[in-house]
Amino acid sequence: MSFNALAWRFVWDRASRRFAKMLLGAALATATVASCGGRSSFDSGSVVKSERNNETRLAAPSQTQLDINIAAAAQMEQLPGVGPSLANEIIEHRRRHGPFRRVEHIMMVRGFSERKFKEVQHLIEARPAN
Repeated sequence: MSFNALAWRFVWDRASRRFAKMLLGAALATATVASCGGRSSFDSGSVVKSERNNETRLAAPSQTQLDINIAAAAQMEQLPGVGPSLANEIIEHRRRHGPFRRVEHIMMVRGFSERKFKEVQHLIEARPAN
C-alpha cells in the first residue's frame, strides 16, 4: 500500500470514528430525555457557567432554541463558549456558504470545536430557510 493510500485510510478512519461518536452521543441524549418522561433539565431554563471567562448566562428553554440560520451575533454570544469573534465567524460562514442544513454543520466554522458543539447542541437548531 502506498503512503497516500495509508494517509487517506487514516483520515477516513478518524473521520468515521468522530461521526460515530457524534451519533452515539445523540442517541444517548435522546434515550436520556425519553427516560425522563420527555422533559430535559433545560425545560424551564437554567443557569450555565461559561468555562472561558467564568460568566454566568441563562440557558434558553428547549422550546425556544436559537435558530443559527437567522440569529444575530448578539444572540449567539449568549450561548456558552461563544464570544464576539466566534459569533462573527458563524455569521460570516453563513453569509458565504448559505444557511446551515443541520446543527452539526456549525462545526465547519473555524473555531467551533466538537467539544463546544456538545455544550450548545441542545440550545440550537437549524430550521430550513424559506
